[in-house]
Amino acid sequence: MICIQSYTGCRYSDIKRFTPECFKKKGKLIYTPKKTQRYKIVAEQPLHPNAEKLFKEVNYDTTEEYTTSSQKYNDYIKDIFKILRKKYPKAEFDEEYSSHNFRDTFISKCVKKGVNFKSLLKWVAQKKYETLDTYTGIIMN
Repeated sequence: MICIQSYTGCRYSDIKRFTPECFKKKGKLIYTPKKTQRYKIVAEQPLHPNAEKLFKEVNYDTTEEYTTSSQKYNDYIKDIFKILRKKYPKAEFDEEYSSHNFRDTFISKCVKKGVNFKSLLKWVAQKKYETLDTYTGIIMN
């Protein structure tokens, strides 16, 4: 789930909703995020090859595979980083991580790689550039 979030920027609430229908355009992930479905904004993004492999493992259907509750998922994330901190003390994993961090990771990496903001808005189904700023911490004015 962490890898899927990091490679797609999707929210936890959407991880468990992907069906083969979301992949009907070869090499693309297309879905309406649960949180913003009232705005009828559709996320459409090219699939990173690693994300493609992850989705292929579950036959492009996460509805049965990923059943962990949000609370449990965040507990697992805390446990993972506890282990990582112990194993790699110089890595400086100093904050408390949650599922939201992996959406941040995707968006921030896209910005650093030079993805234009118009594409990025479409990829993560955001409506405003200002919303991206909350994820990236950059000033877009």
